[in-house]
This record gives sequence, structure tokens and C-alpha cells, in this order.
Amino acid sequence: MSSAAPSELERSAFVNEILQKLRLKRQDLNNLSSSQIRKIFEDLSVKEISLLCRTNKKFNKICEDPSFWKNKVLNDYGVKKKYGDTWRETAKNMSKTDMINLNDKWVNGHTYEKILNDATEMKGDDGWEYIRDMYSDTLDEVIGEDFRMEFYEDGDLYYQSYDDNLLEIFNVVGFSVEQIEKLAIVHGREINIIIATIASANKWDKALPSISFDEGLHDKSIMEIFPLFYIIDPIFYVMQFSAYPDDKVFTTIWDFLENY
Repeated sequence: MSSAAPSELERSAFVNEILQKLRLKRQDLNNLSSSQIRKIFEDLSVKEISLLCRTNKKFNKICEDPSFWKNKVLNDYGVKKKYGDTWRETAKNMSKTDMINLNDKWVNGHTYEKILNDATEMKGDDGWEYIRDMYSDTLDEVIGEDFRMEFYEDGDLYYQSYDDNLLEIFNVVGFSVEQIEKLAIVHGREINIIIATIASANKWDKALPSISFDEGLHDKSIMEIFPLFYIIDPIFYVMQFSAYPDDKVFTTIWDFLENY
């Protein structure tokens, strides 16, 4: 059952909370320049900005500027094209799905965008093997190959969410603070969403509907012929898994591994 839309009183309370966080009063808003408002909006969520847009003409003018929302989408989510009729709608869609920021970097220094693009441009199982090798190589750099072979080779710790249980294991082993900080990124939400996306690509088998191949190709997986994500935009999958709770993300990964 969907929740009721907030009342005017509730919206006013939300706005007051935002202004309090910004250390601003309503009477201060008219004294802000457009550049100051844009700077303030950089650190606010899409929902917070949408609420503030109704409180002030200067705010609303910026909210009606497509270039503002285009920059917001690029900076907050690393997305370079519209996923909606407008950039503002795209920003709202990204916010609703709790989309990860593809601009952020994994522990190996590569952005999530680069990892996603590199993997999805590969054919067949190459994308998954790229992810697997990247993961192992990064663990070797962080904790050393011996520890990786001991603690990860059986698969129990691969592709897990960073939580108190993992932290306890790392502390018992005696990893340094720096190593644990890096392992938190190794097991972070962002990379797990990328991994689930690549696993989903490899789970699609046989030909897509309405596609036929020449004789001799009918029994081949479409992923053996060209990458599925040339047809289906991987960002849709990233958005989907961003909206998922962690357990559903890992269900996708482990279901794939069981049949890999």
C-alpha cells in the first residue's frame, strides 16, 4: 500500500529541517545569489532540492533549469544520459532507486563506471572472468595472496556485504586499520551492485525474442556472439540492483555462481 502524500504542514516541517541543517532562515533566502544557491544544492538530495524549490522564486528558477539537473545527475550518479523525459525526471528516478554514484572509485582506483563499461563490452563469459580476476588481484594487493587463498578461495567470503561479522573476522586475523578500510570498499555496496549486474548479463542465455541466426549459430548463446548490453542498457540493471536490499543483490550473484 502506497503511503499518502505529505501534507502542507509536513512539507513545511521538512523544509524547516533542511534550512536548519544549512543554518539558514527563511528570511535569508532572498539574499542568496544564484551561484550560492547552486553551491548549496550540490550537497542536498534531489528530494530536499524539490522541496526547497517551492519556497522561493530564486530556488524555483534554478529548479526549472535543465542544465542544473543534468549536472546534478552527472555529479551525484555518474550518469550521462536521460532516463526519463527530462533531466529533472532522471534525477528523481535516480533518487527513487537510490542509485549508486558511478563516479566513485573502487579500491583498485577504477571508477565503477569504468569497471561496468569494461565488463559489459566483453563477449560471452569474458565479462564475468574480468570481474573475478579483478577481484582476486585487488585482494592480493590489499592482504596478500596467501591470506586471499586461505580466507577467500573456498568462496565463503567472496562477494559478501561488509558488516560486523566480516569486521570481526578481519580484526581476529590482525589486519591493519588501512587494510580493513580497503576491505570495506572491496565488500562495499557499489561493487556488489556492479557484480550483480554482470552476473545478470551472463545468466541470459539463448537467443533473445525475435532474433534468429544463420544455420550453425542457432544453438549458441547470444552472449557468445555479441554482448547483451549492446542491446540492453546496463544502467537499467544498476538502477534495479541499487533499489534492491543487499540480500536480493547477493541472491542474484550466488544463483549465478551455482550454475556457472
